[in-house]
Formats: sequence, structure tokens, C-alpha cells
Amino acid sequence: MFIGAFVVLYSSFVLTGRGGESPFALTTRIATIYAGSALCGSLIGSSRRLMMKSETPWGWYLLAGMLGWLTWLVVTALMEVSLDGTQTLAQQLHDFVFVSDNLSDRMPWSILPSVLAMGIAALSHLNPLTQKFKGMNVRLGDGIMLGLVLVAGLWISLMVHHGMGTGFSASISWTTVARLSFVCFVVAFIIGCSVVVIARSVARSGLATDPEDEY
Repeated sequence: MFIGAFVVLYSSFVLTGRGGESPFALTTRIATIYAGSALCGSLIGSSRRLMMKSETPWGWYLLAGMLGWLTWLVVTALMEVSLDGTQTLAQQLHDFVFVSDNLSDRMPWSILPSVLAMGIAALSHLNPLTQKFKGMNVRLGDGIMLGLVLVAGLWISLMVHHGMGTGFSASISWTTVARLSFVCFVVAFIIGCSVVVIARSVARSGLATDPEDEY
């Protein structure tokens, strides 16, 4: 998950000549967030107990999204926080305010890992695309569907950026939307082709059975 996201994102940042933050540092952070949120979604999606439920476990999907959001928060905060123990209390408070401002400005991006985790958890139980087109390859269908889900999350994130007037909102254009949509789709396609299939097979094989279910 991490390597696939890293390669696609790093190539995108290098080709577009993104200024400011180092492409390597930026790619590492985003790839870590995507890998962590994908893991959260697959852990819930691989539950046999949820697979056996007749009703749709929306609450568990929401939990997957919350875990994905926490992954974004923890990774982003750790990348911003300075662990220098020689700082005075005033300097630490200044850094805390700076980190808080940065997090609030980047908050719309937290929608993407939340949507990714929820999408994986939900698609592990039911993929409407492969259900409608019976002859479609399962891995291909999972990749396409998760790609569409993440692109939808991206559009919501960009609308929130615009509404909040964040620093990124000034650079939003049709070209930016198209480029980011393509990158998100490719990353989600790679994750969907592998993670969703594994989570679904684990849930159906019973490997995620709780100990009390064995009696």
C-alpha cells in the first residue's frame, strides 16, 4: 500500500514541479496516511462477523472512517511537532499554535483518508459494480469502484477548501482538479485491486473469527 502510493504520488509531485515542501517529505507523509487508513478499513472489512450480518453495518463503516481520520491527524501532527527538549515553555506554546493553525488549514485533506477507509470497509462486503456486471473481474471492479469513491472524496475536499478559503483554495483550477483526480484514482485503484480482495477473502474464509465464535 505504502510503496504503491509513494511511487504514484512522488512521480506526480516531481513532474508538476511542486514548490515549497520537499516532494520526498510530502510524499512520505501522504503515502503513510493512505497506507494507515487503508489498513484501518481493511481490518474492519475483514471481519467475518460483519460479513455474516444481514443488515448493512453502517456504524462500523463510520468507525473505519473515524480511524482513517485519526491516522491523518496523528501522522500530520507528528510531522509538524518539534521534539526539541531544549525549548522553553513559550517556544513550545508558539509551536503548538503554529501546528494548530497548520492543521486547521489542512483539515479538508482529512476527508480523503476517511473516505478511503470507509470505502474499503464497505467494498469488502459488497461491490455494486461487480454485482451489476457479473462477468467483470473482481480485482478490476474493486479497483475501479474504490477509485471512484476516492475521487468523490477529493471533490468534496476541494469544495471544503474553497468554502473555508484555505491557502490551497487559491490554486484550485480545472487543471488542478483533473490532475488530482487522476492521481487519486490511480492510487485508489492500486489499493483496491489488492487490499479489498484480501479483506474480503479473509472475512469469507473465517480467519477473522473471534475466539468465542469457535464454540
